[in-house]
Amino acid sequence: MLQKGFLQRVVDWVCAEFDSHPADLDVVMRAFGLPELSANVSDPAQLSGMFSEWLLYDVSSPIFENMTGLAYFVKSNPLQLDEVLLQSYRDLLTFTVGLFEISAVFPGERVVLKDMRGVAYEVFDVSTSLSTQVHTTLWSRIARVGGVYQMVGSSGFVLPVVMGSHAKKYAGVEEIIDAKAAAMIMYKSQNIQTTEEMRRTATTIIPTPADVKRAADKFDTALAAAGMSDMLSSATLKKWVNNEKQFPIGFPIKSLFFLLPDNCTDRHRDTILDTAQDYLAVCPRKVFGGKSSNEQAIITANQTPQYEFDQYSYDDYRPAYEAAYAYMQVGDSDSAYEAYEHCITRLLDDRTPIFLAFRLYANAALSCFMNPEHGYDGLGIALVNASLRLNPQYDFGKRQYDQYVAPYYKEPIAIDPADIELAKVLRTRLIKDGEREYRRSSFRHYEDFLTKAGVSLSYTTKTTPSVFSTNPNNPGPIKIGRNDPCYCGSGKKYKKCCGA
Repeated sequence: MLQKGFLQRVVDWVCAEFDSHPADLDVVMRAFGLPELSANVSDPAQLSGMFSEWLLYDVSSPIFENMTGLAYFVKSNPLQLDEVLLQSYRDLLTFTVGLFEISAVFPGERVVLKDMRGVAYEVFDVSTSLSTQVHTTLWSRIARVGGVYQMVGSSGFVLPVVMGSHAKKYAGVEEIIDAKAAAMIMYKSQNIQTTEEMRRTATTIIPTPADVKRAADKFDTALAAAGMSDMLSSATLKKWVNNEKQFPIGFPIKSLFFLLPDNCTDRHRDTILDTAQDYLAVCPRKVFGGKSSNEQAIITANQTPQYEFDQYSYDDYRPAYEAAYAYMQVGDSDSAYEAYEHCITRLLDDRTPIFLAFRLYANAALSCFMNPEHGYDGLGIALVNASLRLNPQYDFGKRQYDQYVAPYYKEPIAIDPADIELAKVLRTRLIKDGEREYRRSSFRHYEDFLTKAGVSLSYTTKTTPSVFSTNPNNPGPIKIGRNDPCYCGSGKKYKKCCGA
């Protein structure tokens, strides 16, 4: 354990140096945001401690030769410490700071912390071991001093949230949450007292059936305003919250994030998410015995509230479909199909319904049509049909159907009448083989997942597709002039047809 006064000794020296340089002190106080934060905190001493920690570990200053206070202290040894003690301060230079999940507690002795990347640290700290619980989220600074990990900050604090897997990942790759960032997290929320008071007021109201219907209607109205009524509804959310084994906590908000159409306005997006949150708060939940989240909050009012927090991004899936598009540009249709299926597999594994899925299906179909000698026509037909089952309004899917699929269902023409029956047999076999291959693919399993979730992707689209050659001798995208014949075979100019 750290000796009493070990940290205070170096903090006092750093603060004394800043006190003797008031202009530099004023600069760092404003950079930290101390004047604004001080006006709204209930515990000035704790804020002062976090500011001192920032001065010690995080901020560089001209008075310390543009080093941190700790780095300069170790380099110059102004207090003439012996080498053994100075080495202990040198150990502090290699610290880890940020958010940790408390994975184990040994009361009166130590805790086991996991950073957002999942790296575990056994940290000896009596106070923390007596005041925290497993699975809570802690902001702190730790360092191995004398071979043992210890808390080496002025003050750590527990966030009343459980970090989801995506939130952990992003917290693990973004810039370090130093003492300044932590102070903003901890004290900035105190500047929005009215919002917090409104939340507390809401949790004291037991929702009536009329409240539930009113919240459901507002959500459905928000969906209608964004043109999303055919995609899902308040009944869909109710289905999700009453089957948390299949649709776990966090599934509704994650799904809404990825289901919002790419041309959805910020206003529509915010209204949909806000009304969804309001409805989820009053909707009866099976896991709470028919009570709403608000009612459950009242029952557990004597406990520390815990909120599930996660963060989502299209960046999780963008590399997969961008890779597929790159393969199509060079005419590598096999690799393109595999990349599209890989993207769908990722979405299926993550149980993520996503708006662009019908586009992935149609693009995968196009990669099949680009390589007809491999016998993928049947699979391409099945994928086009699936794309239109997901979104019957998909304009590019309709054009693909007209160009590639419809001809297979028409009566054969321009062939010897004696061969018509054989042509029909071959056509039927081709289509059935494609459907059989589709049923074995991730595309079919993902379509089943969307169906079970009650999600439709039916939404009016206006797509100007990239056109790729199906000629293996001339692969890649085709440039079409506005006055050229449309690639769909309508006989119209491109500008008056698919390019309109």
